[in-house]
Amino acid sequence: MRSSIILFIFALILLSCSQQKQDVIIQKYFEAFNQSDFKQIKKYVDNDFVMSEGDFKICSSVNDLQTVFKWDSVFQPKYKVLKIVQTDDKVEIEVSKIDTRVAYLHDEPMISNVSFEFKKGKISKQIIKDYKYFDVKKWNGRLKDLRDWINLNKPDLAGFDRDITLNGAKNYQKAIDLYASRDLGLEENIFIDKDLQLVHLKDSVFVHISWSDSEQYGKFPSNGLIIAQDGKAIMVDTPMDNDKTEDLYQYLKDKMNIEVTLLIPGHFHNDCMGGITFLHSKGVNSIANLMTIQKSIELGLEAPKESFEKQRGIDFYGEPIECNYWGGGHSFDNITVWLPDRKILFGGCLIKNESSNSLGNLADAVVEEWDDTVEKIKSSYTDVDYIIPGHGMYGDSKLLDHTIALVQDFKLKH
Repeated sequence: MRSSIILFIFALILLSCSQQKQDVIIQKYFEAFNQSDFKQIKKYVDNDFVMSEGDFKICSSVNDLQTVFKWDSVFQPKYKVLKIVQTDDKVEIEVSKIDTRVAYLHDEPMISNVSFEFKKGKISKQIIKDYKYFDVKKWNGRLKDLRDWINLNKPDLAGFDRDITLNGAKNYQKAIDLYASRDLGLEENIFIDKDLQLVHLKDSVFVHISWSDSEQYGKFPSNGLIIAQDGKAIMVDTPMDNDKTEDLYQYLKDKMNIEVTLLIPGHFHNDCMGGITFLHSKGVNSIANLMTIQKSIELGLEAPKESFEKQRGIDFYGEPIECNYWGGGHSFDNITVWLPDRKILFGGCLIKNESSNSLGNLADAVVEEWDDTVEKIKSSYTDVDYIIPGHGMYGDSKLLDHTIALVQDFKLKH
């Protein structure tokens, strides 16, 4: 009886040691992938090693695995074992993976549940069972956009995503690099949906146009600005509500790989900051005139986070941006946003488009200052390529003269 107990305890010890050894082998196996060291990988796998994803067999030998390894190494993978659970005949793990391909198509690491089987102390099978975290919609959407762009602009790289060889991986990475650095100016007008549009203005600057319904004005457009640099963007004014702002934000992120990091609202009305709550929920910072913030708090609205009074300069990844308060006009708090390197001035609702024959909404207007305010802008910016009004078609410095004339005509009649 005593010898049976000893043998049983000894067997448990051997099983525990075997399990610990398998855990170590799995860790070292992934470390070898992280270090691009196939010689180490060969130490841990059986000659008849099989890797599969569900019912799809990826490889069925060490030689096949080496082909997969070479393809995978191009993207500089980083694997991390998050959890290991030992069963009677298998080791179940949870592993995360990030690499240049995953980062581009998915933003964050993908996490999978993987089963390992062993034979004579080596890994004989690796089965990817399912994914704990994998945004298939985002992945497929970005991959489709990448494929479509490559097929149109770089047809010699077509099929890059179906070639599981070293050369295929190099083409895949080249496709990503080319698409990420593409000239956004080739896409002049982008219709996101019936109520949202992006119009390429200059370099990586876009006007975003959103349409809304009003009992007084019917269906009307509102303008804002997107200034993109190094995969990040400043949004000047939001669409009028959170839903349209979310659609714009997600399009920029999912389709153009641009993440909005800062909002600059031109004044406190909802055609400037109607989507601020959504942007704040995404961690986007916001900068506004102090009076805009004070009025927002007074009205119980979500307020911008940072303030300035007269002028605020921003260095956005080497792109200088100037926010200025010149005086009252469409509202008491309206500002302009100036891009000196691009000679682009966002005037917002302070400036009227050339087809406007009235001053529009005067509920919060400071008409007595309005023309003087625009005169200050006109004398400060004598060399402007584009001026973007809050509503309607953008233009050049003629918009300033037109706005001054409208204000002065209004004063004469009232």
